[in-house]
Amino acid sequence: MTEKLGDLDDATLTRLFQSGESGVFDEIDRRYRAKLVFFLTKKTGSRESAEELTQETMTRAFTALERLQNGVFLSGWLYRIAYRIFVDWLRKSTRFNGAIVYDENAVSDDRREERWRAVTVNPGELGELRRPSGRSLSVPEPQDAAIQSEDRANLWKIARETLTRDEFQVLWHKYVDEFDDAQTARALGKTSGAVRSCAHRAKVKLAEKLRKIM
Repeated sequence: MTEKLGDLDDATLTRLFQSGESGVFDEIDRRYRAKLVFFLTKKTGSRESAEELTQETMTRAFTALERLQNGVFLSGWLYRIAYRIFVDWLRKSTRFNGAIVYDENAVSDDRREERWRAVTVNPGELGELRRPSGRSLSVPEPQDAAIQSEDRANLWKIARETLTRDEFQVLWHKYVDEFDDAQTARALGKTSGAVRSCAHRAKVKLAEKLRKIM
């Protein structure tokens, strides 16, 4: 190596690690450990817990890095691992009684594109979910953007498996198309009252499903 590892980009570091170059993962650890500790401290509220979860993240990353196909995405890949570990930690915490679900985010102008943003909610508060524009949600931190493509089970996938066609369509129009009750009613040939009733029924069913699977 004629170049210092610290001068190399993530894609090059990943290729070198996968080719068996010594010391590469130490550089990856040096480059990202403090950032992950910061990220997880904000999530857990505990520096000690964050350091433990970061160590688990790095251990898991070391064993899986050989399978990462494009090192350009190394940063986001590490944050996704950290987030998965955080979710596992959260579910085991006696302080947490809610569920982790996924809120459908933006759709493109020319085609529907499913992108999922992680949101912590209580199943009993599904009625408070807001539209995917996120106007009623806090602006995500830069680190949180790295986990938006998290490929876990999400609310809409669960909805498709749990709800009737009418119930699913009502929620889709309200939360993805951002229709109000009157617009949703016109789109589905229902009354506004029927739309509100259907939406309420769908949320109750989803909440019950989440309680069973989380």
